[in-house]
Amino acid sequence: MDHVDDFNQDGNVDTKRSDIYAWPGKNNPYFEEFNGFPIQQGDYPLAEFIDVDQDGNYNPDHGDYPTVHNLSADRMPNRMILLCIIIVENMFFNQNML
Repeated sequence: MDHVDDFNQDGNVDTKRSDIYAWPGKNNPYFEEFNGFPIQQGDYPLAEFIDVDQDGNYNPDHGDYPTVHNLSADRMPNRMILLCIIIVENMFFNQNML
């Protein structure tokens, strides 16, 4: 995963990828900048993420990154692709059933 490698090199993220910085993790300070609207702030879980600094908040500048059902980073893209395929198939199937 590029973001993880970038952070691990020197503790800084040099390339701010929108798929990482736009993630709706709890208290993401970059959410509005990358999505164009604010995230609802609060003490409750939103989208899952790996909390590298274990502070309970999603901040990609601190090495945090998205996850799906706490899968490891090397399996996450495959899981996300599978979920997208399932969603598209369900949309197509339901549209044809109307």
